[in-house]
Amino acid sequence: MGSCLGPSSCSFPGNRLPSRGEVLQVFLFHHKTQKEVLFAAAASTAEKVLEVWRRANTPTSDVSWVKKKILKLYEEYGALAKSKSRKTETEEMKRCIFRDSLEDMFDIVHSKAMEAKVPEEDKAFLEAQREDRQSCSMAGVDEKLKRATEEKRRKRQRMEEMKKKDVAASSSTLDRDVALDLDKNDLDFITDVKRICDDGLLGDQQPTFLELSPETWNTDSCFKCAKKQAGVLKVTNDLA
Repeated sequence: MGSCLGPSSCSFPGNRLPSRGEVLQVFLFHHKTQKEVLFAAAASTAEKVLEVWRRANTPTSDVSWVKKKILKLYEEYGALAKSKSRKTETEEMKRCIFRDSLEDMFDIVHSKAMEAKVPEEDKAFLEAQREDRQSCSMAGVDEKLKRATEEKRRKRQRMEEMKKKDVAASSSTLDRDVALDLDKNDLDFITDVKRICDDGLLGDQQPTFLELSPETWNTDSCFKCAKKQAGVLKVTNDLA
Protein backbone atom coordinates (compact mmCIF):
# COMPACT_ATOMS: atom_id res chain seq x y z
CA MET A 1 0.00 0.00 0.00
CA GLY A 2 2.91 2.34 0.65
CA SER A 3 3.90 2.37 -3.05
CA CYS A 4 0.53 3.72 -4.15
CA LEU A 5 0.52 6.32 -1.40
CA GLY A 6 3.90 7.93 -1.93
CA PRO A 7 6.22 9.46 0.68
CA SER A 8 4.82 11.16 3.76
CA SER A 9 4.59 14.93 3.76
CA CYS A 10 4.55 17.60 6.47
CA SER A 11 2.10 19.90 4.67
CA PHE A 12 -0.48 20.22 1.89
CA PRO A 13 0.17 21.78 -1.53
CA GLY A 14 -2.38 24.47 -0.66
CA ASN A 15 -3.70 25.25 -4.14
CA ARG A 16 -6.51 22.68 -3.87
CA LEU A 17 -8.58 21.14 -1.12
CA PRO A 18 -6.67 18.16 0.35
CA SER A 19 -7.26 14.71 -1.09
CA ARG A 20 -7.61 11.57 0.99
CA GLY A 21 -4.13 10.51 -0.07
CA GLU A 22 -2.59 13.85 0.93
CA VAL A 23 -4.28 13.74 4.33
CA LEU A 24 -2.95 10.23 4.89
CA GLN A 25 0.56 11.34 3.90
CA VAL A 26 0.53 14.24 6.38
CA PHE A 27 -0.87 11.97 9.10
CA LEU A 28 1.88 9.39 8.51
CA PHE A 29 4.48 12.15 8.69
CA HIS A 30 3.29 13.13 12.18
CA HIS A 31 2.74 9.54 13.34
CA LYS A 32 5.71 7.71 11.79
CA THR A 33 8.32 10.43 11.27
CA GLN A 34 7.50 12.76 14.15
CA LYS A 35 6.64 9.80 16.41
CA GLU A 36 3.38 11.34 17.57
CA VAL A 37 0.77 9.02 19.05
CA LEU A 38 -2.34 8.39 16.97
CA PHE A 39 -4.57 11.03 18.56
CA ALA A 40 -1.82 13.69 18.55
CA ALA A 41 -1.02 12.96 14.91
CA ALA A 42 -4.72 13.20 14.04
CA ALA A 43 -4.95 16.56 15.85
CA SER A 44 -1.89 17.94 14.04
CA THR A 45 -3.23 16.79 10.69
CA ALA A 46 -6.74 18.10 11.37
CA GLU A 47 -5.35 21.55 12.17
CA LYS A 48 -3.55 21.69 8.81
CA VAL A 49 -6.59 20.37 6.92
CA LEU A 50 -8.89 22.98 8.47
CA GLU A 51 -6.42 25.74 7.67
CA VAL A 52 -6.70 24.93 3.96
CA TRP A 53 -10.48 24.67 4.13
CA ARG A 54 -10.77 28.07 5.82
CA ARG A 55 -9.13 29.59 2.77
CA ALA A 56 -11.88 28.08 0.65
CA ASN A 57 -14.45 29.99 2.75
CA THR A 58 -16.59 26.89 3.22
CA PRO A 59 -18.17 25.81 6.55
CA THR A 60 -16.67 22.59 7.88
CA SER A 61 -17.51 20.05 10.53
CA ASP A 62 -15.96 20.57 13.97
CA VAL A 63 -12.39 19.54 14.66
CA SER A 64 -13.33 16.47 16.73
CA TRP A 65 -15.27 15.02 13.78
CA VAL A 66 -12.37 15.77 11.43
CA LYS A 67 -9.95 13.93 13.73
CA LYS A 68 -12.24 10.90 13.83
CA LYS A 69 -12.43 10.85 10.04
CA ILE A 70 -8.63 10.99 9.77
CA LEU A 71 -8.25 8.06 12.18
CA LYS A 72 -10.88 6.11 10.24
CA LEU A 73 -8.91 6.70 7.03
CA TYR A 74 -5.73 5.47 8.69
CA GLU A 75 -7.56 2.40 10.03
CA GLU A 76 -8.77 1.60 6.54
CA TYR A 77 -5.24 2.01 5.21
CA GLY A 78 -3.82 -0.21 7.96
CA ALA A 79 -6.33 -3.00 7.34
CA LEU A 80 -5.46 -3.16 3.64
CA ALA A 81 -1.74 -3.00 4.38
CA LYS A 82 -2.03 -6.06 6.63
CA SER A 83 -3.79 -8.04 3.92
CA LYS A 84 -1.38 -7.09 1.11
CA SER A 85 -0.07 -10.67 0.96
CA ARG A 86 -3.53 -11.97 0.11
CA LYS A 87 -3.97 -12.32 -3.62
CA THR A 88 -7.65 -13.13 -3.74
CA GLU A 89 -9.87 -11.32 -6.19
CA THR A 90 -11.81 -9.72 -3.35
CA GLU A 91 -8.72 -8.28 -1.67
CA GLU A 92 -7.33 -7.02 -4.97
CA MET A 93 -10.63 -5.28 -5.63
CA LYS A 94 -10.57 -3.62 -2.19
CA ARG A 95 -7.03 -2.37 -2.75
CA CYS A 96 -7.92 -1.07 -6.18
CA ILE A 97 -10.94 0.85 -4.86
CA PHE A 98 -8.85 2.31 -2.04
CA ARG A 99 -6.07 3.43 -4.40
CA ASP A 100 -8.60 5.19 -6.63
CA SER A 101 -10.22 6.89 -3.64
CA LEU A 102 -6.92 8.47 -2.58
CA GLU A 103 -7.39 11.04 -5.36
CA ASP A 104 -10.81 12.03 -4.04
CA MET A 105 -11.26 15.16 -1.96
CA PHE A 106 -11.06 14.61 1.80
CA ASP A 107 -14.57 15.92 2.35
CA ILE A 108 -15.16 17.59 5.72
CA VAL A 109 -17.75 20.10 4.58
CA HIS A 110 -20.53 20.83 7.05
CA SER A 111 -23.80 19.04 6.27
CA LYS A 112 -25.64 22.37 5.91
CA ALA A 113 -22.89 24.24 4.07
CA MET A 114 -24.96 24.56 0.91
CA GLU A 115 -27.76 26.14 2.92
CA ALA A 116 -25.43 28.65 4.58
CA LYS A 117 -24.71 32.15 3.29
CA VAL A 118 -21.75 31.11 1.17
CA PRO A 119 -20.99 32.93 -2.12
CA GLU A 120 -22.10 31.02 -5.17
CA GLU A 121 -18.57 30.93 -6.60
CA ASP A 122 -17.33 29.22 -3.41
CA LYS A 123 -20.10 26.64 -3.67
CA ALA A 124 -19.21 26.07 -7.33
CA PHE A 125 -15.55 25.62 -6.40
CA LEU A 126 -16.49 23.02 -3.78
CA GLU A 127 -18.62 21.06 -6.25
CA ALA A 128 -15.83 21.16 -8.83
CA GLN A 129 -13.32 19.85 -6.28
CA ARG A 130 -15.67 17.02 -5.37
CA GLU A 131 -15.99 15.95 -9.00
CA ASP A 132 -12.41 16.54 -10.15
CA ARG A 133 -9.75 18.10 -7.93
CA GLN A 134 -7.56 18.89 -10.97
CA SER A 135 -10.27 20.94 -12.65
CA CYS A 136 -9.57 24.12 -10.68
CA SER A 137 -7.29 25.54 -8.02
CA MET A 138 -7.57 27.92 -5.07
CA ALA A 139 -5.60 30.70 -6.79
CA GLY A 140 -8.82 32.55 -7.60
CA VAL A 141 -10.19 31.88 -4.13
CA ASP A 142 -7.02 33.23 -2.53
CA GLU A 143 -7.15 36.40 -4.65
CA LYS A 144 -10.81 36.97 -3.79
CA LEU A 145 -10.11 36.43 -0.09
CA LYS A 146 -7.20 38.85 -0.28
CA ARG A 147 -9.43 41.54 -1.84
CA ALA A 148 -12.16 40.97 0.74
CA THR A 149 -9.67 41.16 3.61
CA GLU A 150 -8.17 44.38 2.26
CA GLU A 151 -11.61 45.95 1.81
CA LYS A 152 -12.54 44.95 5.36
CA ARG A 153 -9.34 46.54 6.66
CA ARG A 154 -9.99 49.80 4.78
CA LYS A 155 -13.58 49.90 6.03
CA ARG A 156 -12.45 49.39 9.64
CA GLN A 157 -9.85 52.16 9.21
CA ARG A 158 -12.49 54.57 7.84
CA MET A 159 -14.77 53.80 10.78
CA GLU A 160 -11.97 54.49 13.28
CA GLU A 161 -11.16 57.82 11.60
CA MET A 162 -14.84 58.83 11.69
CA LYS A 163 -15.03 57.97 15.40
CA LYS A 164 -11.95 60.09 16.12
CA LYS A 165 -13.48 63.05 14.25
CA ASP A 166 -16.78 62.67 16.13
CA VAL A 167 -14.98 62.57 19.49
CA ALA A 168 -12.91 65.64 18.62
CA ALA A 169 -15.99 67.55 17.43
CA SER A 170 -17.97 66.60 20.57
CA SER A 171 -15.08 67.66 22.82
CA SER A 172 -14.77 71.03 21.06
CA THR A 173 -18.51 71.67 21.32
CA LEU A 174 -18.52 70.73 25.02
CA ASP A 175 -15.60 73.06 25.78
CA ARG A 176 -17.32 75.93 23.98
CA ASP A 177 -20.63 75.34 25.76
CA VAL A 178 -18.91 75.19 29.15
CA ALA A 179 -17.01 78.41 28.45
CA LEU A 180 -20.18 80.19 27.37
CA ASP A 181 -22.03 78.90 30.42
CA LEU A 182 -19.29 80.08 32.78
CA ASP A 183 -19.17 83.49 31.13
CA LYS A 184 -22.94 83.78 31.49
CA ASN A 185 -22.86 82.79 35.17
CA ASP A 186 -20.08 85.30 35.90
CA LEU A 187 -21.99 88.04 34.12
CA ASP A 188 -25.21 87.23 35.99
CA PHE A 189 -23.41 87.34 39.33
CA ILE A 190 -21.80 90.71 38.61
CA THR A 191 -25.12 92.07 37.38
CA ASP A 192 -26.85 90.94 40.59
CA VAL A 193 -24.15 92.55 42.72
CA LYS A 194 -24.43 95.83 40.85
CA ARG A 195 -28.20 95.72 41.20
CA ILE A 196 -27.89 95.13 44.93
CA CYS A 197 -25.57 98.09 45.31
CA ASP A 198 -27.55 100.34 42.96
CA ASP A 199 -30.75 99.60 44.83
CA GLY A 200 -29.21 101.11 47.92
CA LEU A 201 -29.15 97.93 49.94
CA LEU A 202 -25.63 98.76 50.98
CA GLY A 203 -26.10 102.51 51.35
CA ASP A 204 -25.09 105.44 49.18
CA GLN A 205 -22.27 106.76 51.34
CA GLN A 206 -19.45 104.61 49.88
CA PRO A 207 -18.45 103.11 46.49
CA THR A 208 -19.19 99.44 45.76
CA PHE A 209 -16.46 96.88 46.36
CA LEU A 210 -16.22 96.37 42.58
CA GLU A 211 -14.66 99.82 42.42
CA LEU A 212 -12.14 99.03 45.17
CA SER A 213 -9.00 96.94 45.34
CA PRO A 214 -9.66 93.20 45.98
CA GLU A 215 -7.33 93.43 48.99
CA THR A 216 -9.96 95.53 50.83
CA TRP A 217 -12.98 93.35 50.00
CA ASN A 218 -12.94 91.30 53.21
CA THR A 219 -13.52 94.50 55.25
CA ASP A 220 -15.97 96.08 52.84
CA SER A 221 -19.64 95.92 53.83
CA CYS A 222 -20.77 95.88 50.17
CA PHE A 223 -18.67 92.78 49.53
CA LYS A 224 -19.95 91.04 52.66
CA CYS A 225 -23.55 91.67 51.64
CA ALA A 226 -22.93 90.51 48.08
CA LYS A 227 -21.19 87.39 49.36
CA LYS A 228 -24.17 86.60 51.56
CA GLN A 229 -26.54 87.16 48.65
CA ALA A 230 -24.43 84.91 46.39
CA GLY A 231 -24.55 82.16 48.98
CA VAL A 232 -28.29 81.74 48.55
CA LEU A 233 -28.29 81.89 44.75
CA LYS A 234 -29.51 78.73 43.00
CA VAL A 235 -26.72 76.96 41.10
CA THR A 236 -27.56 74.58 38.25
CA ASN A 237 -25.01 72.12 36.91
CA ASP A 238 -25.91 71.62 33.26
CA LEU A 239 -23.09 69.08 32.84
CA ALA A 240 -24.41 66.61 35.39
